[in-house]
Amino acid sequence: MQQAMRTAEKLTTLLAGIGSARRTFLSQISPLSQKQFDFKPGRDDWSVGEVAHHVALTERAFQTTLKELLDKGGESGSAIKNIGIDELALGPSMIPQSILQSVLQLPGVRAPMSLGMTLMPGFIKSFILANPIMKIRTAPMLEPEAGLPREKLLGQLKSLRAATLALVEPLADKDLSRYQWGHPLFGTRDIYSTLQMLADHDQRHLIQIERIKRARAFPHD
Repeated sequence: MQQAMRTAEKLTTLLAGIGSARRTFLSQISPLSQKQFDFKPGRDDWSVGEVAHHVALTERAFQTTLKELLDKGGESGSAIKNIGIDELALGPSMIPQSILQSVLQLPGVRAPMSLGMTLMPGFIKSFILANPIMKIRTAPMLEPEAGLPREKLLGQLKSLRAATLALVEPLADKDLSRYQWGHPLFGTRDIYSTLQMLADHDQRHLIQIERIKRARAFPHD
């Protein structure tokens, strides 16, 4: 009984966190015009619209992973999914992806790196993701499209977060730490830490949007 109460409280706290993170994110971009959504501070920089699209693509990708885990572990109450670096090809921008993938294939590198990320305290992982202290190369599947209508992007961000909440809210009686996915650079994550990642990801890109809005050439309609 006590374990069930703890898991329910943990999930409730995380759901409140991801709901709050998305509301804050939307509050900062909803008032912006299409012109402001499309503005790029530099040729290689993302616009507000591209940041929003990337956030939406990322949530959709993690929703798919969570659904796969829940379907796989429907009877047993646990599931594991391994995601290769080639499947989710991201990493530090200063290291070419081809070199990173080669290094991760070396004996004695991949396992310790993944284990290190798994054992890293949650608050440190959360801080690293929520604060853009290091530029991360985006996986191709999460690359945004420029020029999308702001109404479409706002709708996607609202509906995707609502879908995430609807997916996990009924699972308060389950131990979601038994549903895990692993990645060479993320380590092993369960559903609880994945929900925290979504909140941290919103925060990371909210900081990016604030920087875009401070650019000298940012249009003020």
